[in-house]
Amino acid sequence: MVVTSEKPRTRRFSLLGTLRLDIGSRQVAVTAGKMKVVLAALLLNENEPVTSDRLIEYMWERPPASARTLLHSVILRLRRITADREFIRTRGSNYVLGVQPGELDLHDLSALLNRADNARAHSDVATEHDCLSRAIELWRGPTLADVPSPALRMGVAARFDEMRLQALDRQNDLDLALGRCAEVVSRLREVTREHPYKERFWKQLMTALYRCGRQGEALGAYHELRRMLGRELGIEPGPDVKAVYQSILRP
Repeated sequence: MVVTSEKPRTRRFSLLGTLRLDIGSRQVAVTAGKMKVVLAALLLNENEPVTSDRLIEYMWERPPASARTLLHSVILRLRRITADREFIRTRGSNYVLGVQPGELDLHDLSALLNRADNARAHSDVATEHDCLSRAIELWRGPTLADVPSPALRMGVAARFDEMRLQALDRQNDLDLALGRCAEVVSRLREVTREHPYKERFWKQLMTALYRCGRQGEALGAYHELRRMLGRELGIEPGPDVKAVYQSILRP
């Protein structure tokens, strides 16, 4: 008798945007909010045991008396929809989700950012730009966009979204250094609408517009920022933005 082993199913977990789980060629529908919270929390602590108490804190700001029973029910449902009883393992009162290298989008993000840093250290602009661009493309929207957990959203998600902005900042600087002004302008128009208080992007927008020969629009961007900051926060633009403004006035 010939014994054949079943080929392991490929898996892909995605957190940079809405939560997504793909097993083989099938996208697994994780629709319930509490299921998303538990799955996201276990993925963010991949291969490490997470206590029931911690998962309950992520699931509810004010846990009900039946919280542990409900958590156990969520774990069972996650195992059921993945058709894998070992999908989430139990260790005492703790739960563990095993993740292999390359199965989680955060793995790809870390690898690409590390390669970008190494390329910058070796003045390899092309590789740095390519790695940053690929890292930014991993985001399909705000991190954990559909995971209803204030604790995860305010902590972990905010940190990863800031990483995206830092990568964009570096990408913009590289494009400006390479003379890709028009490309940077279109990107920064969108970024400054999404993050109007991030002055570093306004500085880059003014620089890009000026280098494209659009001095009037560059000055207009400064005044737009100044009005917005004055109206919303009662402050003036910072010294870096003002320095760019002054350099545009005195070419």
